[in-house]
Amino acid sequence: MSINKRRTVRIISGTRKGSKLQFPDVAGLRPSGDRIRETLLAWLQSSVAESSCLDMFAGSGAIGFEAASRGAARVVMIEKNRFASEAIKKNADRLAFDNVEVITADALSETVYKNQLNQQQFNLVFIDPPFSENLHARAIECVLRCEILTREAWVYIEAGKRTEATPVPADWELHREKVAGDVRMQLYRVIAGG
Repeated sequence: MSINKRRTVRIISGTRKGSKLQFPDVAGLRPSGDRIRETLLAWLQSSVAESSCLDMFAGSGAIGFEAASRGAARVVMIEKNRFASEAIKKNADRLAFDNVEVITADALSETVYKNQLNQQQFNLVFIDPPFSENLHARAIECVLRCEILTREAWVYIEAGKRTEATPVPADWELHREKVAGDVRMQLYRVIAGG
């Protein structure tokens, strides 16, 4: 795929509804579709406003920008592909998102959470890595090891529908689950004191 070819996706809700996000055509970059984002936002309803969000594998930034558009206090997007990361930064600047922070790094590196994020915690975490790379289990391990979840945080996991379900900790309660096309969506709630 060409990294010079630009693709677009629209923000579907919130203050920037209808705004186009441009992103490069790079391997493994697969924006969550409109239907998927619409379902996720319906599941979360009022939980997004004023939240602190982490999009671990930002890609196009579509999910993170939806949260920012819906009033999240802070959205941190981590993306290791520098072309994709630069595109997210340009979109954030162009659309005047002052609640978005973009980090060009490997989301599975503990140093990101210890050094760049100073061990901050989040009450909404999106785990949506490239499906072919089977990173879901490692991402969950990283989330636990780096202790980035607040009490009663929400964790969203998006995977291919044929992908074997990723084991989650006992104190993560499945709140919603759906298969849409080739995608399995799961939303977990961390049970405080579980």
